[in-house]
Amino acid sequence: MKVLVPTAGSTPARQTVEYVVRIARNLQADIVVVQVYLDSHPEPDAREAFDIFSEAAADSGLGVQSRIQRSSIVDTIVSVEQDGKFALILMGASMDVPLEE
Repeated sequence: MKVLVPTAGSTPARQTVEYVVRIARNLQADIVVVQVYLDSHPEPDAREAFDIFSEAAADSGLGVQSRIQRSSIVDTIVSVEQDGKFALILMGASMDVPLEE
């Protein structure tokens, strides 16, 4: 079982990591962190966001996978969800990242 967690970088990751890990632990699910970028290069802190989840999950014995992908946010989330068996998709909102309609 897996939980899909789209993130917009290290700041939102720090704000949500405890909540995400607690839910994943209760479900006995691994975490898949997805970072989407629209420009030619991913955000500099994409790896840092993954590390935040990895460190917190390691203390709970959970596995963490990372996907960094250039595409639209919605298309990426749908694509990743279709590739895996996810029990849950945990999404938040970031003031700096507009979501497509």
